Amino acid sequence: MLFHIINVITAYKPNKLSKKIKAETKIKHDLIEKHPFIRSMIDGSLSDTKYAIYLNNLLPIYKSVEMLLFNNRFNNLDIFQSKKILKDINEYKKTLNIDLDDTNLQFNEEWLNHFYTK
Repeated sequence: MLFHIINVITAYKPNKLSKKIKAETKIKHDLIEKHPFIRSMIDGSLSDTKYAIYLNNLLPIYKSVEMLLFNNRFNNLDIFQSKKILKDINEYKKTLNIDLDDTNLQFNEEWLNHFYTK
């Protein structure tokens, strides 16, 4: 799945890219929005601590995808999000006074599929 996404991203211009990804992930996106964890993000009931853990789990995924994109000469760095995610994680660490180093992969693969829809 990941290499398919990389191929799709590198084959399209940015304006066509978002439409292509949205069309190809619609079914998964619709399903994942029904997951209780994602519902709690949507309705605002997810705690700051759980959201910080979520971001901490997403960071290595984003970094991996961005590295693959960069290595495949995808030069639109505007879509890269890992620096913004890291900034948010660091802010949560400071604000909540929590250590996120041991929180990687606390959530299951089902909600990580949410990554593929963004």
